[in-house]
Order: sequence, then C-alpha cells, then structure tokens
Amino acid sequence: MLEKNPKRTGSFYAHIELLGLGGHSSTPYRTRNPLVAGFEFIHAVQNNVWWGFSTFNNVTLFPVDFTSGVKANIIPETASITLYGEYAEKTEYETLQTIIRTSLDGIKALYHVDYTVTYQ
Repeated sequence: MLEKNPKRTGSFYAHIELLGLGGHSSTPYRTRNPLVAGFEFIHAVQNNVWWGFSTFNNVTLFPVDFTSGVKANIIPETASITLYGEYAEKTEYETLQTIIRTSLDGIKALYHVDYTVTYQ
C-alpha cells in the first residue's frame, strides 16, 4: 500500500521489457528465462532502494505490474515489468533511475537477458 505523502511532489512509471530466449519447460537449460530474471530484478531493486537511501529520504519504488504471457508449459521470450516511484527531490529521482539501470545491468550479466526501460 502506498501511503499518502504530500512532500513527494514527483512521480514516475518505469516500464521495463526483458528479452530472453523462450522455449519448452521440459528444456529450461536451452532458454534465457525472463521470468526468473524479472523476479531477481525486483528483488535487486528493492534491496538497492532499501540500502541506497537514508531513512530521511522521501522516496518509494515498487512493482505494479509483471506480465509474461499465459501459455502452459512454455517459458516466454519476454516479460514486462512496471515500477511506480515517488520522490521529493530531483536528486532522489536520479538515484532511483541509477538503481533501476544498475539492477538491470546486473540481471543482464547474470541471466543473459536484454532489456529496455522507458520512463513516463
């Protein structure tokens, strides 16, 4: 739940597309699973936000959507994640963008998935 905080004057959505390599679930070793990478990304972002700011910083960032398809027994090629963030100062927004980018770079290196991120 997002608490109302009038000092957070800025907000944004970060739309992330993870591009892996799909395949049948019986051969996961042949894939680059964007689902696993996506969940690890969310975990990394949350840890980096938790440890990257003072308790006096007025920020929040959390996932609001995670979509990857509905086919049974299929590891999808793509996954879409949307994060919602709020901040009080421009420097906090820049730090949140850095956290998102560095977390995605880490996931790319670990899981061999590509990504795009757009801010709205």
